[in-house]
Amino acid sequence: INDPEILFLDEPTTGLDPQARHGFWDLVRTIRGRGKTVVLTTHNMEEAAELCDEIAILDRGKVIARGEPKQLLRQQFEGSIVELPADDFRPTEEFPWPWYESNGSIEIQTADVNATLERLLRDGVALEHLQVKSRTLEDLFLELTGRHLRS
Repeated sequence: INDPEILFLDEPTTGLDPQARHGFWDLVRTIRGRGKTVVLTTHNMEEAAELCDEIAILDRGKVIARGEPKQLLRQQFEGSIVELPADDFRPTEEFPWPWYESNGSIEIQTADVNATLERLLRDGVALEHLQVKSRTLEDLFLELTGRHLRS
């Protein structure tokens, strides 16, 4: 009973502060390191990325994606996101990368960060508040299931 081959955990870190959550993640890694299988259900995509060798994304009770986290991200997304304040971005009509505005920020999807930054500089865009982000499992979840709540 105290040393199972398979351990099922359902939302184990909900409500924990960051320090306790990271301590729990260390415990899960220790258990996995002993050759045990851990089945984890979580809505915390950071937790899934940190702890899981394989994930399954469910939508309306059906598996819509399954595989290694990095593999799923590579399959769905190309490149990175360049994010900057909307006030700093004034695109020309021929801006070559897809972008969208959300909550006062612009997100530019690009497979070539260097070329994107060069273009922004050439267009006179201030880069002081710019961030380059990799796609995450949360991005994947939202891409596959949609950004809006459904009933």
